[in-house]
Amino acid sequence: MTGIRESKKAATRRAMASAAAEIASSSGIEAMSVAAITHKAGVSQRTFHNYFPVKEDAVVEFVIECVDDLLTTVDATNNPTVTSLVEAAVLVHLDVPDEQLNSFYSLRALRKQFNLHARDRYVIKTKQLRQVVLERVAQLYPDLPPLAVHAQLAGAVAVANTALRYYFIYHHSDGPDKAKELVTEAFNQLRS
Repeated sequence: MTGIRESKKAATRRAMASAAAEIASSSGIEAMSVAAITHKAGVSQRTFHNYFPVKEDAVVEFVIECVDDLLTTVDATNNPTVTSLVEAAVLVHLDVPDEQLNSFYSLRALRKQFNLHARDRYVIKTKQLRQVVLERVAQLYPDLPPLAVHAQLAGAVAVANTALRYYFIYHHSDGPDKAKELVTEAFNQLRS
C-alpha cells in the first residue's frame, strides 16, 4: 500500500512541476500562479502547498527531474570519467526537439525567465540544484574523492554550457547535428 501511495505522490509532484514549467515557458514566469499551476495539473491549491512552499520551487523541481533524466540516459560504466558522462548525456539530450519542454532550448528559456523575474529565488534554487547534481553524480562514481567529482563536474558543465551557448547564439538554425559537433569539439579541447 505504501508503494502505491508514494508512486501517486511522486506523480502528483511531477504533474505540478511540469505544469509550472509549461506555464512559465509559454506565458512567462509572471503568469505562473499557484491557481494556474493547480488548474493545469488538476489538483487543489492546498495540494500544491503540501508539496511546494512557493511556485518557483515547482519549476526547480522540473529542472531537477530533467537533470535526473539526463543523467540516466547514459551508462556510467561506459563513461569512466565524470567529464565523459556529461559529454555523453549532453550529446544524447541534443536529440530532444526544441519544442519539448525538457529540451536544452526550453530549459535555457526558463533560466532567462527566472533571471528576469525571480533572480534572488533563482540564485538560491540554483545552489540547491547544483548540490543535488553533485550528490547524484558522486553516487555514480563512488570511488572518486569528492573534490575530484566536483572538479570534473564543474569543468564538464562549463564546457557543455560554453558549447551550447555558442550554438544557440551562432548556429541554432543549423540544427542539432551542428550542436553535437560543437559539443564534441569543445570536449576535445578540454581533453587536449
